Amino acid sequence: MNYKIVLLGASFVGKSTIIKQLMYNQFYEKTESTIGCSFFKKKLMVNDKEVWLHIIDTAGSQRFNTLLPMYVKGAHAILFVYDVTNLESFDKIKLLLNDKTIQQSNATMFLIGNKLDLPRVIDFNEVKSFAKEHLMHHHELTATSYHDVKQLFMTVASLLSYPQSIENNVVLTNNKKTNCCYS
Repeated sequence: MNYKIVLLGASFVGKSTIIKQLMYNQFYEKTESTIGCSFFKKKLMVNDKEVWLHIIDTAGSQRFNTLLPMYVKGAHAILFVYDVTNLESFDKIKLLLNDKTIQQSNATMFLIGNKLDLPRVIDFNEVKSFAKEHLMHHHELTATSYHDVKQLFMTVASLLSYPQSIENNVVLTNNKKTNCCYS
């Protein structure tokens, strides 16, 4: 199975660092800002099934927003990444969700908080409510941890491969009309 995964968010929230941790099992303290986008391909095993993730790491800079339709078209999952230490990065997610291309997408959406190893300024309950309101899966991690990053992508691959999954003892079913899972 092949799935197109797109990471969106402000600059310097750690999108590239998350991808590099997944691909190379290494944390890069200094990562240059992405220009346009970068492409990666990762194989994961989900319930003895080979799953290929075709991952697009997008630039967070405003000047690349015109490329958003090209990134999002045909995506199976969109990961909206924010920095838990930076309120403006969360505000960028709110702006992205207003984009017509995102609103018309059939992708499963994830809200990903990064940099949990640093003091957070964004209220967890506010983020959780926001994710629920926008029918998004919510996950927080630190890109310094390969375990956290791999677990995120295993969750994404599992939910895409098996739309009916058990998470926290709640049966989730993929609703194609709203692109969300509900109990």
